[in-house]
Amino acid sequence: MQNDRMKLNSRGISLVLLVAASFYMLSLTMPSLAAPAIVGVVNGTYPIANTIYCVDTASLGVCNLYRNDTNITAVNNTAITDAAGVWNYSTITNNDGTGSWTMLIVNQKAFTYSLSPSTQTVTYEGSVTQYAASNDTTGASSLTLWRNGTNITASDLNGTSEVLPTGVWVYWANSTFNPANYSYTNQTSTITVNQKAFTLALLPATQKITYGTSLLQQGTSNDTTANVTFWRNVTNMTAAVPSLNDTSETLGAGVWVFWLNSSLESANYSYTNQNTVVTVNQKAFTFTLSPTTQSITYETSLLQQGLSNDTVANVTFWRNSTNITTTINASTEILPPGYWVYWLNSSLTGSNYSYINTTSSITVNKAGLSLTLSPGTMTSSMPTINLYCTVNSTSLLGGLGTLWWQGGNITSSNGTTSTPGVGTYTLGCNVTAPDANYSYTNQSSTLTVTAAAAAASTSSGSASTASTSATTLTISSLLAGVPKVINEVSLPYDAKLTSIQLTTNTAATAVQMAVQSYASKPSDVATAAAPDIYKYVSVSFTNLAANNVQTAKIAFKVEKSWLTLKGLSANDVALYRYTGGAWTVLSTSKTSEDGIYAYYQATTPGFSYFAIGGQASTSATTTTTLPAAGQTTTTTVPGIATTTTIASAGTTPADYTWILVIGIVAVAAFALVLKFKPFGIGGKAWNKY
Repeated sequence: MQNDRMKLNSRGISLVLLVAASFYMLSLTMPSLAAPAIVGVVNGTYPIANTIYCVDTASLGVCNLYRNDTNITAVNNTAITDAAGVWNYSTITNNDGTGSWTMLIVNQKAFTYSLSPSTQTVTYEGSVTQYAASNDTTGASSLTLWRNGTNITASDLNGTSEVLPTGVWVYWANSTFNPANYSYTNQTSTITVNQKAFTLALLPATQKITYGTSLLQQGTSNDTTANVTFWRNVTNMTAAVPSLNDTSETLGAGVWVFWLNSSLESANYSYTNQNTVVTVNQKAFTFTLSPTTQSITYETSLLQQGLSNDTVANVTFWRNSTNITTTINASTEILPPGYWVYWLNSSLTGSNYSYINTTSSITVNKAGLSLTLSPGTMTSSMPTINLYCTVNSTSLLGGLGTLWWQGGNITSSNGTTSTPGVGTYTLGCNVTAPDANYSYTNQSSTLTVTAAAAAASTSSGSASTASTSATTLTISSLLAGVPKVINEVSLPYDAKLTSIQLTTNTAATAVQMAVQSYASKPSDVATAAAPDIYKYVSVSFTNLAANNVQTAKIAFKVEKSWLTLKGLSANDVALYRYTGGAWTVLSTSKTSEDGIYAYYQATTPGFSYFAIGGQASTSATTTTTLPAAGQTTTTTVPGIATTTTIASAGTTPADYTWILVIGIVAVAAFALVLKFKPFGIGGKAWNKY
């Protein structure tokens, strides 16, 4: 509308100027009249000051000045700044009413102003200085600054710097009160504030790891004012990771999606969403299981052991569906015959571990149940026969089998001596109820008894090698420091050994022990161990070094009837060992006795030939042989163990030793008189003490 008005005003002014020019030309052709003149009219652009006055050149009267039919005589000859427009100035005299007129044209002033910022594009957080200025210093124009339809003149005009949010901001300056003195203009500029590129840095990077690997969760933003949240598998982790930095954690097996997000994005930021994927694989769960699959024989010691590569996993150790976790690792046991399946299991595996089940099987075979039957099939002229049936396991019938004689059960006579008559006899030995640990065996023999032959005399120095029985036993394993006891039932029945106890320094396997009983001194033994020998035996080992024996003990028994026969007490028995061509008395102690036997135990540093016999007499006896008539007198003196022999009559001594001997005898006789016959001196009696 304002532009239209400006166009109309321009046409009006042009018309007026045309009319004025016509009058002016007409006046040049008209005759000159003596009328008041108007002086000082100068056309121009607002603001222009004209000093207009009227001059009565004809002196016809007072000159009255009019402007647009308004009498302004009062300001005649005064500088006047007229507003933009067409102003008609005229004069009229008071005398005759004659006058003149003239036209003043004042154009509108061009209204200019400058606007800052100019049209431009910035990125958020870029500072914008808002400024508007006018070319009118008079204050006649009312200049306002607008932004996106909002008048910001009061707060932001002239040199105010501000950070604008993202968006398009249209500025313009306007004269909201536009007088006619000014031509209307409207200045605009556009500021485009782009969103700031919002960048996020996220750790961990996309990767694959194995359970147990520590993970550093980290997220950063290029702007601390943005509301950034840290997420993991739809869970907001911002509170757990307040600084989005330096939180290390071990995650369970699975797929973990991490992302950073601006949960409250404003227009200032371009929206971004960073994400990474971490795949945590299950940890390979491994077991080490011992024993491995194998086949063994009953009474073989078994070491049960199971190990896992992770101590936090709940590992259980099983055998034939029985949980034996409490015996896991280094538990030694002897299993009965059968099929034993071992396995390790993670009973609470969880998603962190790959499931694994390791198994091994142990087949325990029955032990060979051996029976020792004595005598074996033989022909004998011995007046007495020892009947014996033994089993190689104390768990069966106390080590005794069922003894049969001529088809009759004589188990109650097992281990006794029989005096059969001349004839042929059947002897049997079996186990009527073997348990599952042993395979069934049955021994039988035929005994032929002939007429007794004359007994052959044997001197004390005989080198007889007659052997009554021998046993070879295989010991599957010996554990270091653990005593191994071989009981009587595994030894020859007539060796009179009740047990052999062996302890080694280091472990040994497949050890063979040979035990043999002898009826008389072995041929490769030089001398007898003692005058009275009850039994000779030998003990030897294969696959066992002598220096590997830590301790060894031999237990044996002696029939009391033999002690009586030899005039020995139960304490006059020792075990002898043959080594280096000589016999050595071992440290022997009596442990117990019953109605038939006295029982002993001896410690030996090694193994070879052994002899059970009586010890040398410990009594102190002095034997004196007198020279007269070959008489011998024996005198026992407590604490003195000396035997003196005096030469017989007719022997010529080389010196007078016999005189000294007679003196010693006299002193001894006097001492005996004092001991056994009191006598008195001066009427007083003395006792023997």
